[in-house]
Formats: sequence, C-alpha cells, structure tokens
Amino acid sequence: MALIAEELVEEWLNRKFYFTIRGLKQGNHEMDLLAISHIGDQIHRCHYEVSVSMRPVGYISELTKEGQSELGVKSAKTAAKRPHHILKQSVASWVEKKFHHPVRTAMRDKCLPGGEWECTFVHGVANTNLQ
Repeated sequence: MALIAEELVEEWLNRKFYFTIRGLKQGNHEMDLLAISHIGDQIHRCHYEVSVSMRPVGYISELTKEGQSELGVKSAKTAAKRPHHILKQSVASWVEKKFHHPVRTAMRDKCLPGGEWECTFVHGVANTNLQ
C-alpha cells in the first residue's frame, strides 16, 4: 500500500509540474519523495513522507524513552492510549527523525543546496469496505 500511496502523491506532484525523486536512501535513512519546481523566479523544494494504512491499529510515531518510562511500558510501539503531552512529545521526535535528522538534511542539500525545504506528511486510510 505504501508504494501505491507514494506513486499517487508523485503523480499529483508531476501534474503540478514538479520534478520528483522517490526513495532516496543513505544507510538506514530513506525519504519517500523529494519534489522540486521552478515557480516564478523561485525554486520550491518539498520533502514528503507518505503513510496510508489498510487497517490502522496504532500510532505512526513511536514513544520516546521518557514516554515509555512515564507510561510504564516496554515497547516504543505500544498502542496504549497516550496522554496529550506524551503524544506531542512522540510526534515531535518523529518529525525530528523524519525531516530534520542531519543525514536527511545532508541528502536534501546534496540534491539541491542553498534553500529551505518545505516538509509535508501525507496520511490516509484506505477504505477496505467498498461494495
């Protein structure tokens, strides 16, 4: 499903005249989509992370060590209900890892240096109950 979702976002970007790079990898770090477009006299740079689930049963972001300790759970991937402050903490950590990690920043800058990248998370749930 992830591949189809990425292809759909890529097609949408291409129809808006963006040049796209999908699946750029370095070590354990992979970026779903980079999109670049020339708008007026500016170059628009976008980094997209895409997630679509058939049957979502948990959180996209893992718990931080502090969150695990506070909730008293062993797994960072637990589906246990999270209070708002722990959820904010988990999401902030996920955003940092997915968009602002030094390896990912270096990969983007290697593709097109000298500008700011807009970071976007595309999320969806596929409806499996179609009749």
